[in-house]
Amino acid sequence: MSIAVAMPLMAQDSSDIPVPVTKDEVRSLFLASQDFPYTIEQTNRELLDAVRTRGVNFVFSTEEEWSLTLLEASDELLDAIREALPADEREARLRDAHRKKLYYDFTSNYRRNDVYGRTTALQAGKEFLRLYGSDVEFRDIAAQMRRMVPQLERLVRTPIRTVRTQRKSN
Repeated sequence: MSIAVAMPLMAQDSSDIPVPVTKDEVRSLFLASQDFPYTIEQTNRELLDAVRTRGVNFVFSTEEEWSLTLLEASDELLDAIREALPADEREARLRDAHRKKLYYDFTSNYRRNDVYGRTTALQAGKEFLRLYGSDVEFRDIAAQMRRMVPQLERLVRTPIRTVRTQRKSN
């Protein structure tokens, strides 16, 4: 069965507006092609046609593009995905995704009791404040991070001092 046939070409309602290609579609089709390597070229070709016809509703981060490259996505397909959205919209979506990742890294790690988790939270918090600390839209989040970053700095330094102290006494 052709991949293009398996993809939804039109919206569910009666309009003629094509449903954009989704990030999940691209990933799942390449993952499915891994079981049948002879279909990789066909997957690239049909996804390229779908992206050009239907557009996309996503952007890939650099890491996501790299993972698709490892799954043998063609440069032509990746270029078409990048160019499917206007440059300013693409950049805005990438910034938004980066902001959400920083927030997630901070909130999911700041209560951890290990140095790696605390360091991850500290780095994410500092980067979030550097990029979005003066943004009115994120004022409350930035205020909370400003209170917590100094605490994290102390907590990250504490275990390091303990290790150095133990080495000196031996």
